Amino acid sequence: MEIKLKTVMVLPYVKGSTKYFEKNWEVGYFIQTPTRVGFIGAKRKIVVVPESIIAIKPFFEEKEPPANYVSTNFKFHHKDVIYEVLVAFHRERYGELMSAMWINILGTPPIFLKYPYKIGGVINKEVAVRKGILFPRPDRIIIKLRDQTLLSIPLDSLLDVKKEPKEIRGVEKPALELSYLEDDEEVSMVIFTYPVVLSRLEEFCAFHLSKLLQEFHLGEIENTLLTTLYAGGVPYESLQRMLGLTHEELDKLYDKLLSYDMIKVVRIRRDVALTKKGMAYVDKLMRSGKI
Repeated sequence: MEIKLKTVMVLPYVKGSTKYFEKNWEVGYFIQTPTRVGFIGAKRKIVVVPESIIAIKPFFEEKEPPANYVSTNFKFHHKDVIYEVLVAFHRERYGELMSAMWINILGTPPIFLKYPYKIGGVINKEVAVRKGILFPRPDRIIIKLRDQTLLSIPLDSLLDVKKEPKEIRGVEKPALELSYLEDDEEVSMVIFTYPVVLSRLEEFCAFHLSKLLQEFHLGEIENTLLTTLYAGGVPYESLQRMLGLTHEELDKLYDKLLSYDMIKVVRIRRDVALTKKGMAYVDKLMRSGKI
């Protein structure tokens, strides 16, 4: 998959120990293929291999991008110097482009897998190590095991990602633990692979964890309603009293959250419950410390 996009950038934002904070955004091109990442400005261009990228920081807020754009910071090695380049993508295409970019970088690496590592927070002591191949996609992570079994994890169902050493065949190795919702229960798996792939996969998952909170811009009242529903089913009249809303105000709130696929109706126009997307959103909200 090749990406070639006219955008705006700060090239470079950092070179070695020098930061060009006052440098203006300029029109340029961001290019990516499975073997190259290119930043092309009006006066210079930098092209690097994906392996030289140290970190990718989405939703970068240190330098404000132009209106309706979202900024990403790319940190990489180039000619024995550490560079940072800011690239701002249009908000409407941001998620799609970032997913495509990580998919290019990740490729289809071989992995070792412990699945299910935990069910409902409890470690599965009988879990075996299995070999497979990772296939990242824009909306899910697919793992094809050696016996041809396919595991599919929708990115909207992700709850947490942690990179820390785990034991495999008696030895501790770098690993990534992914937690997600499966049939309304929290399940986790542990992935072992090359360290650079673990870092890119962690960034890919972390982006989608933050993306759900970023894209809806819900206010305090919506978050309070969702968090209350997360704790258990609450009748319509009780919600109305707890939130201090009229029938019309609560119905309008329901309509908004229904349009986002955060809740589902379990009794016509009165009682609702969280969908999987709504459960994942509240879990991310609580883990983020924003409530």
